[in-house]
Amino acid sequence: MEQRIITGPDDLYVPGTVDINWLVEPVFQFKTEVDALRTLDLLGEDLTTARQQVNQVMRYLEAAAKAAHSGTTEDGPVKPQAIINETGLARQTIYNWIEPAATESPEH
Repeated sequence: MEQRIITGPDDLYVPGTVDINWLVEPVFQFKTEVDALRTLDLLGEDLTTARQQVNQVMRYLEAAAKAAHSGTTEDGPVKPQAIINETGLARQTIYNWIEPAATESPEH
């Protein structure tokens, strides 16, 4: 894997863009403490953005899994195992989404 030396926040990004090349192996050699802290701050911001994106993808996956299990217009309900196979998500996650009544306790 190609390596990229990163001495500060400006080295994080592909030249001329605001994108990080995640396919290179980073080698951090900071010049100053300020460079190190600013780089960590920027990576932390990227992590926050990534978490927000994952939450949105999971929300869409949940809605799609529920709809698929409820039934398609031509083929009827999609089996849970097929949903698990296609999404790569854990069995328990899929069952929690599509059969919430089976996993919730009755309310009185």
